[in-house]
Parts: sequence; structure tokens; C-alpha cells
Amino acid sequence: MGGAYEVPGFGAKAMSLGGAFIGLADDWTASYYNPAGLAQLEGNSIGITLFNINWNGADRDSIANRDPQELMDRKLSIRRGDIFPRLYPSEPSRFSKREVLHRFYQPSIGGYFHWKGYTVSLATYNPLGNFLDWRDIVLDPVTQAQILASFYTRFFMAVSNLSLARKVTPKLSLGVGINLIYSQFELDVYKRYQNTDPTLSSSDYYMDIEENGKGIGWEGVAGLLYKINPDISVGAVYRSGSIIRMRGGAHIYQRIGKEVIVAEGSDYLRKFPQPPTWGIGIAYRPIPPLTLTADWQWTDWRVQKYHVSYDNPGDNLRNTNINLHWKISARYRFGVEYRVSPKMALRTGFYYDERGMPGEFLGFTTVATVDRKEAAFGISYDLGRWRLEGSYNASWGNQNIHGVDQVLWNNMIHLGLAYRF
Repeated sequence: MGGAYEVPGFGAKAMSLGGAFIGLADDWTASYYNPAGLAQLEGNSIGITLFNINWNGADRDSIANRDPQELMDRKLSIRRGDIFPRLYPSEPSRFSKREVLHRFYQPSIGGYFHWKGYTVSLATYNPLGNFLDWRDIVLDPVTQAQILASFYTRFFMAVSNLSLARKVTPKLSLGVGINLIYSQFELDVYKRYQNTDPTLSSSDYYMDIEENGKGIGWEGVAGLLYKINPDISVGAVYRSGSIIRMRGGAHIYQRIGKEVIVAEGSDYLRKFPQPPTWGIGIAYRPIPPLTLTADWQWTDWRVQKYHVSYDNPGDNLRNTNINLHWKISARYRFGVEYRVSPKMALRTGFYYDERGMPGEFLGFTTVATVDRKEAAFGISYDLGRWRLEGSYNASWGNQNIHGVDQVLWNNMIHLGLAYRF
């Protein structure tokens, strides 16, 4: 999320520098980090990357099974991610599964060429998504009924970028770009209360919520790169953010025994804000083989809302427009590159990223994230016109909210291949 710009980022070189690339921006991924950097590139190039992440998350009190009175009083909270109400007071108040593990693969492709004094770049990448496939079974301690629950959600974002950059003086370069952001959203929530005693089957109940939608948004990007001298450059970038207008359908169904008590369905329009982002960066070469980079970046999550309008609203599918009370988050990133030879470079980096979401709302059914730290290591090797690159990134975070631990740890691998002509 984050204005088509958010962790973990992409590009093997940039990620091996901890994402500190705004003040350097010297390969085809500059269209993502700072489009002004494209103006310093020579020749033409095309590149591809493959990103693999092993995502591990833990919510030490799992997902809530809310009190039935809260359902009756309409006190279930969207901000808190309340999704499972219990119909019987004897049900456990929380589920038991506390950890999830997922693996993702995300490709990206882009390149640049020169045209009438400008550097033109085209790129397609996936900056971030959200995915959770959680399933659990618990027992009602009084009736011994099985309670089966599942929560599946997928948010996919793909960005297609067109950027244009030019040197306006020997030291100053400017770049602009436009992002077409395409998003898909899926939600499937299931709960079943099933007695093992057939004589009690009339008290069984079943709940299912399904939602899917897709839409697009547009975002503007502007950047500058200033070379103070051959060894020091500074950069800045601003991204306008966007509103993705997602159209789709939602359905909710519930029955007790054989009696259907809820059956609603409607098409909808969901407005999904993408926040503005901005950042500054510096690159410094104290000696010819060594390059140091640092970035400071911010995301204005205060625009985040839950805004949905249904064509046929009902008691459960209600038109809603509320502020989620998120905040501005900051990121601090640092990188080091050492050229072992004209063909080989070794890199390492570190970053610290703040979360934008209030701690009391963190969880599997909202956004499973915490303040994160990451260590990065990478290598590149030139073979004539080809460049091979790779990076390994490990990130982790742990926050205690009201006595409950929220934990995140990831392992990421980036592989990159670029051809210059």
C-alpha cells in the first residue's frame, strides 16, 4: 500500500542497500525510488526481478470470537477487525491458532531508453499486497460442539509506471512519473458451529461472508537528484497518493438449524485511499570503491478510511465511511556498497520502519504488522552487457499491546537480471 510505495520494495540492488536508494537511484528501478535518477543512466537497459518472501506472523491471542451482546448492540468494530460473533455465551471468547506462515513470489520488469534528450522509463511491479489464510477448530466447553472457522483475505496491487527524466544542469536532474495502480480484493469468512450430538443439531449454525472487488487509481510522482560533487549526491521524491475506486460484490449468509436468518447481497463501490509518501536521500563515496547511502522516508497514513457504498444496503451490508485513525509513519534506511573489482560489488544494509496503524487495532483480521527492523546482504556481478544481482533480507518485529505480543519475522530473496544495450 502506501501510495504504491511501501515495504519491502523491490530491486535486488536497492533492497541489498536496505532500500536506501533515493540519493543514488542508478539503475532501472529508479522509476520506483526516484525518477530523477534515470537521467544519469547511459545507454538503454531492460531488467527483471523475482522476489520471494517467506512471511511469518503471530498474534498471541489469535482472533476474537466476540460477545453476542456486542452483536446485538451493534458494537462490533471495523477498526478492530471484529469479524466473528458468537451466538452462544458458552463459546470460547477467542480462537486458538496464533501463527501463520505464507510464501509469495512476485516478478517485476522494467527498462529505460533515451529520446530527444530525455530518459524514458517503463516498469511494472508489485510493491505490496496483503494475504492471510487462517483456519482453526475449537470446542464449546459446555456442549462440546465443534466450532470451525476460517478467514481468507487477499489484497493484490500491481503498478504500471511511465517516467520521464532530464538533466536540467550538469548537477541537477528532474524526473516525473505517473502510476496506474490496479488492485484486487477478496474476502471469504466462514464459521460453523456443529454439535457432535445429533439430538442438538437444531442449535447448529453457519455463517459465510464473501466479498470481491477490483479497481484502479492514478498517482503522480516527482523527484530530483543533485550532485554536489562527483562523490556526493542528494535526492528527494514525492508521490501524490491516490484513491482506488474498487467495484465488486458482497454477500452474507447465516442460518441457525435449518432457518435462514440472514441472506443479503449487493454490488458495491469501495474507495480505498493510497496515502501520499515522500522521502530524501544521500549517497556518499568517501573512497572510490565504497558508497554509503541513507534515506529518510514518510507515509501519511492519516488518509486511511473504510469507505463503502452498497447498491442495495441491508441490516448487515451497511454504507460506511469512517476514519481509521492511522498516523504518519517514518522509515530510516542505510546501505553500504563495496566494489571488490570493476565487475563485482558486495552490499549490505539496514532499515527501521514504523507502522502507521494504532497498536490496539493490530491483528490477523486487520493488518498483521509491527514496527520492523531489517538486515540486508547482496552481491552483483557483471558479465559483459549482463548484470546478475541477488539479495537476502531478514526482517523482524515484536510489539506488546495491552499484554499481548504481536510478532512478525520474514525471510526475503531478490534475484535480478539486467541487460544493457
